[in-house]
Amino acid sequence: MSTVIASQIGGALGASISDQISGWYSGLGPWLFYAVVWLLVFAGTGLLVGAFVPFVTGDSLVFAAGLVAATSTDVNIWFMAAGVGIAAWLGDQVGYALGRHFGRPYLDQRKGRWLQGAIAKSELFGRGNHSI
Repeated sequence: MSTVIASQIGGALGASISDQISGWYSGLGPWLFYAVVWLLVFAGTGLLVGAFVPFVTGDSLVFAAGLVAATSTDVNIWFMAAGVGIAAWLGDQVGYALGRHFGRPYLDQRKGRWLQGAIAKSELFGRGNHSI
């Protein structure tokens, strides 16, 4: 199973993202397809994977998954969209919790004068009436 996924993901270097995702679907089936899309959305919003590999976890993924849903009778677009929304919301909550827990110790370790000034300005901005 993993060799099928690896060959479909890594084998099509010149293919577009929608072609690669169509390949995932044909190799995985609809339920595993849902799980992969939702997991990638969750990882992109909650685990900062999207900061390093933006085209895999962002709008391109959701758009390509929608194209697969439009061309397949097995993938329900409403079910997939609801799952994407839930995965994004859960990822947002996990990302917030990770930042709240690990963010301050990480920033306190940074000793640069410019960075400390930027952090102080950001915190001052957050305390004012400027934040939403």
